[in-house]
Formats: sequence, structure tokens, C-alpha cells
Amino acid sequence: MLDLPKIKDVEAFGGTRGLYTILDDVNSAEEIIEILGPELLDNGYVEIHPVGSVERLSEQFRQWAQQGR
Repeated sequence: MLDLPKIKDVEAFGGTRGLYTILDDVNSAEEIIEILGPELLDNGYVEIHPVGSVERLSEQFRQWAQQGR
């Protein structure tokens, strides 16, 4: 799994039976399904959350504030 170029990190959660996977440069939901494949999708519960840097997040909030959103 770590050999796939779009998978940047896979780690276990402490204190629970679970893993997180960080994907990079994914352009669609279909691509996520293709990357994870039946090995993960059929054998566990999958939650998807976008992640980004704090710097990018603060810039996004600033833009929204300027737009009155």
C-alpha cells in the first residue's frame, strides 16, 4: 500500500483498532475508491476528511471574511 504514489502516510491510532491514511493529489471520489480498493473498503469502516495546513486554512477564513461569508 505504501508503494502507491498517492499514499503519503499510513499510521495506527493509539488506543484503538484503527488506521489513518493520508492521500495526496486526489481529484475525485472515484479515485479514492480506486486507491483504497476492496482490501480496505470491504474490511473496515472508512471516513474521509480533507486536511490542509493551518496556514492555508487561515488564508481561506480570511478570504471568506472579506467576502462576507
